[in-house]
Amino acid sequence: MSDASGRARPSVSTERCEACGAPGVVLLDVMAPPGEEPTQMRSCSRCETRSWWRGGERVPMAEVLGSAARTPSRPRKKR
Repeated sequence: MSDASGRARPSVSTERCEACGAPGVVLLDVMAPPGEEPTQMRSCSRCETRSWWRGGERVPMAEVLGSAARTPSRPRKKR
């Protein structure tokens, strides 16, 4: 999910945390390199557990970092 500027905007899901069972896991879509499926970070506000998912499958952190390294960065706007 993104706002008008194209930046990712978190959303709160109805899912429960896989670690502590708390409701309202925060979801954040992470940019992916061209041709790769987007990754979603899921974060629990209660226990701070984070996990990364792609195509309905859990993704190891090393794979997320490798994907991020291949993602072209956007030029920053001057303030």
